[in-house]
Amino acid sequence: MLYVYKDEPVAERNDYAISQTAIEVDLTIEDIDEVILEGTLLAQLFIGETLIEEKAVALGETVVSFSGLLTNKTYDVKVKADFDLDDLN
Repeated sequence: MLYVYKDEPVAERNDYAISQTAIEVDLTIEDIDEVILEGTLLAQLFIGETLIEEKAVALGETVVSFSGLLTNKTYDVKVKADFDLDDLN
């Protein structure tokens, strides 16, 4: 028996720049097996568990910027996508 599988997509942060009111993140997003569902690839900005803003991002090397940030807050940037590996999950 031969089992064929698909690889999960990978998001990697290459670099970032922070100012008093903005953050810019350089990302590389790979989807070798083209499993990301259309329209679901997002960069999200959080304070704690609270979603502040989200932006659609493209595959490959991309830069995402969030502005209007408040001082003295801790922000998290997350990359999210829905994908289907054709494995019935």
